[in-house]
Amino acid sequence: MKNILKNMLYTLLLLGMNVIAQQDSKTFQIDQEKLIKQEKETLQKILSKQPNETSLPRNKSDNQIIPLCAINNKTHKDWRKQVAEKKSKKKAMPVIVNENENNNQNLNNTPATAEMLPNFGTAENNTSNILIKGGLAVNDSIRSLEKIIAAKEENNGTIPLSQKLELVDFEDSLNIQKQTFITSSIIKNTPRPSNNDTIIDVDMYEFFAEKNSLVEIKVSNLETLDFFPRIAVVTEEGFHFGSRFSQLEDGEISVTLEFVAPLTKKYYIFIGPSNSFVTDPFDSINGTIKLIPEAPIGEGSYELKTSVYKKFSDVDHYAMDLEKGDVFGIAVKDFLHPRTLVSLLHPDGTLGIKTNVFTNTSVSEASIGPTSGETSFTYVIPENGRYVIKMEENIGKYQAELAVSRPGFETNNKGKKQFIYLDFTGVEEITLREFLKLGDEDPDNEVLNRVRSISPFKDFLENWNIENNVFSLIKSAVDITKVVKENFKDLEKSNINPDFEVTVLSDYGNDRLGKRIPQILETIGVPYSRVIIGGTSAEFGIPTIGLANNFDIGNYEYEDDAIVLLDLLSNPDSPFNITSINSVPLAEGYTTKDVMPVVIGNIVSHEIGHYLGNAHSDSFNNTPTLMDEGSAGIVNLTGVSLGGAFGDPTTKDIDFVKDEFVLKELIASDFGGDDFPVGQNLSETITAFGLGFTSGFNRSQEILSVERIKNMEDQVIENALKELTDLQAFSYPNPQSTQEKSKLVFYANQKGTTSVQLYEISGRKIADLFSGNLQKGEKKQLELMPSTYKLSPGIYFYTIKTSDKSFTHKFSVK
Repeated sequence: MKNILKNMLYTLLLLGMNVIAQQDSKTFQIDQEKLIKQEKETLQKILSKQPNETSLPRNKSDNQIIPLCAINNKTHKDWRKQVAEKKSKKKAMPVIVNENENNNQNLNNTPATAEMLPNFGTAENNTSNILIKGGLAVNDSIRSLEKIIAAKEENNGTIPLSQKLELVDFEDSLNIQKQTFITSSIIKNTPRPSNNDTIIDVDMYEFFAEKNSLVEIKVSNLETLDFFPRIAVVTEEGFHFGSRFSQLEDGEISVTLEFVAPLTKKYYIFIGPSNSFVTDPFDSINGTIKLIPEAPIGEGSYELKTSVYKKFSDVDHYAMDLEKGDVFGIAVKDFLHPRTLVSLLHPDGTLGIKTNVFTNTSVSEASIGPTSGETSFTYVIPENGRYVIKMEENIGKYQAELAVSRPGFETNNKGKKQFIYLDFTGVEEITLREFLKLGDEDPDNEVLNRVRSISPFKDFLENWNIENNVFSLIKSAVDITKVVKENFKDLEKSNINPDFEVTVLSDYGNDRLGKRIPQILETIGVPYSRVIIGGTSAEFGIPTIGLANNFDIGNYEYEDDAIVLLDLLSNPDSPFNITSINSVPLAEGYTTKDVMPVVIGNIVSHEIGHYLGNAHSDSFNNTPTLMDEGSAGIVNLTGVSLGGAFGDPTTKDIDFVKDEFVLKELIASDFGGDDFPVGQNLSETITAFGLGFTSGFNRSQEILSVERIKNMEDQVIENALKELTDLQAFSYPNPQSTQEKSKLVFYANQKGTTSVQLYEISGRKIADLFSGNLQKGEKKQLELMPSTYKLSPGIYFYTIKTSDKSFTHKFSVK
């Protein structure tokens, strides 16, 4: 049982807390049933997994499936940070700028009084790398007061009986800026007299905090491996502000939680076993339940260390003039306490991004994202204007490194074009070290060094009820490729970046083309990025659906990899599994064949978006986007509306569009909710400026090679059409745009008169398209331009009547 419980040592951040601040009452609400369900599911995932000594380092994360992730995801973030920091040491020293403000002067506390950073930018003769030396509230050490508190005898498991941690008034405490309380106690569960059940022992501690005070809580297991403590912060109303399970760090079982107090009031620390949840903080007998009835509870002694800081009063602002398309990066190093909250404000004052974690994880040598601090981000500037950096929610000295550059296609990749190769043919030999670009990191790790093979796309077709033949393979791969190309074509039409250009190549699952595309590009020295479409988590070695190996805002590296695994996406046995395409609701007349290319094409685009530097967007709001995180399920990437079905009139086309960042990926705190914005995820801007081209050298050989590849692609499709003899009809492309010509191909099984009519989905006839005689086995091909018949986006069908039968073929216009 200890081996099972050791899985609790991974940090778990519970998602979707749904904490909502009411505007006037300033109280907070949460759906307790939903929270219990979330925590139970989380604990079940932990208990169902056995730790593996030779597995990938999890960096305190549990071993659950990661739906859609980039390499900056927590699972691999420490590796990325190490590699990025090695890269950053090669850069030139920045120009030093000292903050004008001294202790308590409050000279730059508002955007209007922001300290100007002159001559910083990408214009000629400007400085592109500076180091700000400043401080929040104090520039020297923090004065602290520490108290040892004697343990209170039981019972202290409810709010009325909680042990009080008495703070002195900060205003009367001779400039004390931090108060720390240390106490120890024991969790000892007792049996119920009436049955074999257990009264779960929990302890509660009360403390008072003013709004905007930083609170740090740490609970350490003092003696036994059978006790894995967890902590939460609750209020008198019983609302949970945060919850954490134990983790193993430097040989110690401990759990930490920190947050900035949202209100001036009393808070209560809940300490109990991992397998416990407080439903009523006023009931010591029945107010705590077991999350997993069959799992053990655990008991033992612990030490509690609680620190409350004086409320934050100092905020620093710095202003700078930036241009549309600039790639701006910052990293803040703190000397007294980590995690300064850093924001970028747009010229109109709206929030661009806000974070207190490290996100500059690009491993590209030319990436400008600084890595010299605990808090960092990189952002593509959407318009010309004066932007403001805001630093808050911390205390003490800091150094902020700022860097700015034009995107890669205007700098180190000038004259080069981004090629993206979609590989449907599988991979015979690959290692995680190679895929993740880890170099010499952890050189003896057997999992990283193991040679693996990735099965091809065709191996999964039958899981979607698609026959595994040449035609079905090519058609499915063609449809997926078309979705990907359209997603980037929409960006070209937006004209966000007038120099936008990208070429997407595909082998369509053809083994010969799968070998020739890399050979041709590598022979002439053209860099390209790749997306592998196929394989399983077991083959790849990482439990995920999609993964990109870089997070390169500005696209300074043109040779990246991503993978889209298909085992979960094609799972035929779990129709209600949110990760399976087979679970997507379908409108009448639609099949899995219709939705599968859309889902996979959008996931491929999602992973490409990651190695171009796009972070996740919030998948639980009303803005569907290709960068939505995966926790809401695969249906999010189909365009299906809530309560709808794929193909119905409410189905939307998903693109790279402006949305909101995901809170949990940018804020290292258990407190937060829908009322805590973290900025605008401008995926359309990041992607548009990540994919550009400006001439810089003779590209004649490159152009000829690409034309050669495209001719080979066309031949593969043409060969696939020859497999149509057993099919009634086929149209391509399907779906098609209003300005795109499609082809309808059909066969006559018997000699005689054949006619083709075009209809709306409602049954109204639009036009007669063909009438004539066909020979037995003769193939007929018709072309259709939607604008000719004034077809608006929607569903249509052909009625094909031959001498021996009549059948229909459905198609859609986007």
